[in-house]
Amino acid sequence: MCRTTIFIKILVKKLLPIGFFLLITGITICQGADASFSTVDDLTELSLEDLMNIEVTSVGKKAQKLSEAAAAVFVITQEDIRRSGATSIPEALRMVPGLQVAKIDANKWAITARGFNGRFANKLLVLVDGRSVYTPLYSGVFWENIDTVLEDIDRIEVIRGPGASLWGANAVNGVINIITKPAAETQGVLASGIVGTEETGTVSLRYGGSLGDKTPFRIYMKGFERDKAVDADGDDTADDWRYLRGGFRLDHQANSQDLITLQGDIFDGANGETISAATLAPPYNTTFNNDHREKGYNVLARWTRTFSDASEISLQTYYDRNEHQLHLTTAEVDTLDFDFQHRFPIGKRNDITWGLGYRQHWDDFTVPVVAPGSRDYGIASAFLQDDISFFDKRLRFTLGSKIEYNEFTQTEVQPTARVLWRPNSKHSLWASVSRAVRTPSRGENDSIALSAVVPPSAETGFLPVAAYFIGSDDYDSEELIAYEIGYRVQATPKLMLDAALYYNDYKDLRQTINGTATPDSLPPSHLILPIYITNGVEGKVYGLEVAADWHPTDWSRIQVAYTWMDVDIEKNASTSNIELDPDYQLSLRASFDLPWNLGFDVWYRHVDELSADIDGYDAVDARLSWKYGDNLEISVVGQNLFDSQRLEFIPEALDSVPTEVERGIYGKIVWRFK
Repeated sequence: MCRTTIFIKILVKKLLPIGFFLLITGITICQGADASFSTVDDLTELSLEDLMNIEVTSVGKKAQKLSEAAAAVFVITQEDIRRSGATSIPEALRMVPGLQVAKIDANKWAITARGFNGRFANKLLVLVDGRSVYTPLYSGVFWENIDTVLEDIDRIEVIRGPGASLWGANAVNGVINIITKPAAETQGVLASGIVGTEETGTVSLRYGGSLGDKTPFRIYMKGFERDKAVDADGDDTADDWRYLRGGFRLDHQANSQDLITLQGDIFDGANGETISAATLAPPYNTTFNNDHREKGYNVLARWTRTFSDASEISLQTYYDRNEHQLHLTTAEVDTLDFDFQHRFPIGKRNDITWGLGYRQHWDDFTVPVVAPGSRDYGIASAFLQDDISFFDKRLRFTLGSKIEYNEFTQTEVQPTARVLWRPNSKHSLWASVSRAVRTPSRGENDSIALSAVVPPSAETGFLPVAAYFIGSDDYDSEELIAYEIGYRVQATPKLMLDAALYYNDYKDLRQTINGTATPDSLPPSHLILPIYITNGVEGKVYGLEVAADWHPTDWSRIQVAYTWMDVDIEKNASTSNIELDPDYQLSLRASFDLPWNLGFDVWYRHVDELSADIDGYDAVDARLSWKYGDNLEISVVGQNLFDSQRLEFIPEALDSVPTEVERGIYGKIVWRFK
């Protein structure tokens, strides 16, 4: 048995009894003292009423209270991230009902909302401070490139359900908006470090200052190294991960009306993986380790003029460059985006928001798997939304639509209608119907990728058969009509409940159709089997999502998230849709503020099986922390404590070999000073 395994087992045996002893001790002391002691962590810094009044911007492209949002919204706060023990944004997203989050290997994730999960899940739009990180290469997200200093995140707003009427194509099943803190809230120095068995080393440094009285800024640097995962036999794999990132943000309050924000990031990383690749020579498939680079940078500028609480205009532009290595191909993608938005009232009932946008992409493949090997393409858009209120704003209707023009499918119209009824400040009942589309990716339009090689046999004329995915100009958008209803209530001063029901009706989902195998003139002698990417599959997905937030005492908090979902996809011989979504999931988090400035957090998750090859699992994380004033926090976190290793996902394309998630222990220190 290796030293690491022995070390983990010793820590687990020691950590859990200590944690539960502290928990029981804390409860006993608190009860004896009538829960009157004070803590530095302060779980109740945000009361449930405050949480209901948290302002979210992703639902209506304007600031509105969570209780007034006619959508299934979940907000991950900075406190949630800190006490979860998560070391990455994907890990923090596991607490959201309706999201499917699975780790493929030590540096890759599959994440989606309400079904159709995959390494290249294509129905979830992701934004970072208003900048889209949804790649046009395959219509999805490179989660390994989305990171920042976690302590600088203000909140993560997660909308389950379509957001296309405002955010446009590809916001089909949901929108995730990662929002960092204004520069004024990150003044001074922050230094943090992590050392552990899987999180082998992470260092984050951030400095916030000011250029005069009106221009706060911050700069940051973050670097980490994460250990390899293991295969089914427990042997080390090749998916270790090294990453370096830096960035800045500057907010200039020119006057009482005008705010100018300038921010940017640069990153460079090396991701290991094991690849299974098809070859025309025996044995017709080879497996090898590959260490590839991921690098890029972005810069964003935003000007906002505020006329009143109900009227403002904003102009935003950003430039983004990324270099990705997919399989054996390197793709360079440049994006330039412009966005204008104007909000104003008409009378006492109508709140109008409208906007215009244009986005231009340039890509270049060094080893072409598409034809042409480089291409530029743009998207022009306009949207209009009207919020209409009645009965002193207790009843609200939202009507709106976005119109987009893209070079693959031309004009797309994506309307929505929402209604919200708030009989009082405690209850919110809402319903919606929306249309959203997922437009073709560059790969689906132009791909010529080798998928597999069938060894020679009598049926193939004793020639190998090379199967190629072939894109098509005729590939159309996938369409969704979504029906939703939800209820949000602050049942008591210490209990909040949130539930959403939905029914999603999909048309023109992706499928593949086999063509006729024909001989290829190029050596070695073989047949080519074209596999055409086309539309034609229909499907229905319906489900229930429930979240509860309960503060039984001033020093404890319990959060529950439950998801049930049924995916019914049309099946035929040519269907390429693979269902890798759990029928149900459960997340249960409990946090306790203990005496002596100690905090204890435990997080239990259950995920149902995904397929015959991917079992369901139970995961338990635990965190014990100690704070010294407002400046220093030390914590020890155990992850996947009851599982030595587990398989969470099998990628559906580009044959990256999956690995298994291991148990891990790490220590973290965070130091702040001004």
